[in-house]
Amino acid sequence: MAEHTSLPEKEDVEESPTPSGRLQAASDSPTEGDLEQILEPSEKAAPGNSEYIKQSTLETVGTRPPVLTRTVTGRSNASSRRDPGPPPDGGLLAWTQAVMAHLVIFSTWGYISSFGLFQSYYETALGVPPSNISWVGSVQVFLLFFIGTFSGRALDAGFFHLVFISGVILQLLGVFMTSLATKYWQLFLAQGICNGVGGGLMFCPTMSLLSTYFLRNRSMAIGIAASGTATGGLVFPAIARQLLPRVGFSWTVRVMEEIVLNAQKMLPCNGECS
Repeated sequence: MAEHTSLPEKEDVEESPTPSGRLQAASDSPTEGDLEQILEPSEKAAPGNSEYIKQSTLETVGTRPPVLTRTVTGRSNASSRRDPGPPPDGGLLAWTQAVMAHLVIFSTWGYISSFGLFQSYYETALGVPPSNISWVGSVQVFLLFFIGTFSGRALDAGFFHLVFISGVILQLLGVFMTSLATKYWQLFLAQGICNGVGGGLMFCPTMSLLSTYFLRNRSMAIGIAASGTATGGLVFPAIARQLLPRVGFSWTVRVMEEIVLNAQKMLPCNGECS
């Protein structure tokens, strides 16, 4: 029987490349320029590299930076302002702010509390139904809170002084024009709109700013400020009850305006509260 000899499999045979083969392989290998054309931009830089991050960002959102980046950048710029540090939570400066906030509430909510006394006079003098008169007080209270939506945002942006001074001017203008009103629409614009907007520009930013001066004693400070409503509720109705039958409506309102003006003059311009 002839001996059967098995030939080695093809993959087990290792062929040594000839010199001409090596030259052909070298000519077929891609050059550096070819690699730049073949590789994608994300393959040129390793993850974690700044070039890789930049390319990935541009591929994802294009040349425009993402919204989140712009938002964080805006907040970072806002937070780069001078840090006031922890709240004093007491001391002369902090409790002075509480007293000044008391005067602000006295001039806004305290003055509004006297509206019920004037309502009966408006019905008689103007000959307007009570339902129409009630709109003046309702709009005034509504604007006092609604304007706080915008004045509070202005406080966060650092425009407290501008907003507060505008509110003082509008409130004084509204009280003075109320003393000159002889028609319902004049009364609505002066006492309802002008007073409401002015009070909203003063009330909400003041209460928000006061809370930044206290931590443990915050409830006490806000209570002192909020009690300005009770103080005004005692002073303004008493003035109206005593002066209205003696000097008339116009001069009674002007006396109230003088009291509001003097209360605003007592607010110190210390660069913090007013």
